[in-house]
Amino acid sequence: NARNPFFSRDGRWLAFFRGSQIFKAAVEGQEGVALVTDAGPGRTSWSRRDELVQSDGRVIVVRGLDDNAWRPVTTLDTAAGETAQLLPILLDDDETILYSSFSTGGPGNAKIGIGSLSSGESTILPLQGAYALGILDDHLIFVTAAGAMMGAPLDRRNRRLTGSPVALGEQVQMEPTGEPFAALSAQGDLLAVSGSSLRQLAIAEPGAQPRALNVAAQNVRWPRLSPDGRRIAMTISQDGQTDIWVYTMPSGPLVKISDAGITNDRPEWTPDGRSLLYRSSRGPRNSLWLQGAYGGSARLLLADSVARIEEGVISSDGRWLLFQKDATGVADVWYKSIAPESTAHPVATSIHAEHGPRFSPDGRWLAYTSLESGVSQV
Repeated sequence: NARNPFFSRDGRWLAFFRGSQIFKAAVEGQEGVALVTDAGPGRTSWSRRDELVQSDGRVIVVRGLDDNAWRPVTTLDTAAGETAQLLPILLDDDETILYSSFSTGGPGNAKIGIGSLSSGESTILPLQGAYALGILDDHLIFVTAAGAMMGAPLDRRNRRLTGSPVALGEQVQMEPTGEPFAALSAQGDLLAVSGSSLRQLAIAEPGAQPRALNVAAQNVRWPRLSPDGRRIAMTISQDGQTDIWVYTMPSGPLVKISDAGITNDRPEWTPDGRSLLYRSSRGPRNSLWLQGAYGGSARLLLADSVARIEEGVISSDGRWLLFQKDATGVADVWYKSIAPESTAHPVATSIHAEHGPRFSPDGRWLAYTSLESGVSQV
C-alpha cells in the first residue's frame, strides 16, 4: 500500500505514503522508516532544509522532520470565494510555492497561486482552470482542466504574468480530481501521459450481443443498475470534476445528481431504488452521502473523524450499512445499523487490505475481497 512517492532534494532518499504516514527509504535499497504519522495524502515536496510542504485540504502547511505538528503557511482568501489550496509544488529555490487555488464552481474554475514559503504571501494568477507543474526558463508550465499543456512567461519575483499563455503539446490525461498525469523536472524534462480516457457504456442482455447505450463516450466508471433495471447510476469525470449521473433506459435522459464536492463516485442504489449512496469528498475527508435518485439535497450518512470512508452498500431490508474504511493505508470492512448513532462492528480488519464488501441477496452473508494470500481473492 505504498503510494505517492517523491524524492529528497539531493536524490538520496525516496519518500512515500502509507495511509496517513510518510516513510523514507534510501534509493539504494532499504526498509522504509516513518517520518510523519499525520500527513494528508496529497502532493508533497521535501526541501533542502528537511521540511515537508503539502496541503491540509484547506491551506498550504509545512513541518520540519523533527517538528511535532504542521504549521500553516498561507491563508484562504474567503472574500474572493477561495475554498481550498491544493497540490503544492516547492520550487528549487526552496522558497517559491505553486499551488492550485479552488473556489466555488468546481475544478474547472481552479487557478494557480504563487507564494512565498517564508512570508506566506501569495498571488492568484489569472489562469482559469489550471494546474501547475513548475517554472522553467522564466515560464510557468501548467495544464488546463481540459488537459492542454501550456506555458506562460512569468516574473517570479513580482509574482505576475508578463505575456499570454501558449500551447506546448498534445493532450494530457487528467485524474478525476483534476490533477494531471504529468511532471516537470528541475532540468526541464517533461513526463506526461498523453490522450484521454474514454469509455463507452454498454449493456449485455441474456442471449444477445452487448449493445452500446445512447451515452457519449467519456470517462465513465462504476455503472450500477437500479433494482427495477430501468436506470443506471454511474460516475462521470470531466474537467477535473467527478459526479454521479443517472441514465434512464432505453434512450435517456442522462441527468447529473451530485451537487457539491470535487469527487463523487462509487454509487450504489438503495433497495427501494429511490436513492443513491455514494462516496464524496465534500467533507474534511471521504464520507458516504445519500441523495434522491431524481435529485434533491444530499445528506451525510457516514463519516469518520480519522478514517476515510471509501465505499458502502445497504442491505436488501434497508437495515444495515456495509462499508470500507481506511485509517492507516490498509482498507478494512465494517458494518453498522443504518441508525445514525449506532455502533460499527468489524467484519475484516487484518493487516492485509480488505475491500469491495457486498451483501448476499437474502442479507445473511457478506462477501469481500482480501489480499491476505498475496493475491486478490473473494
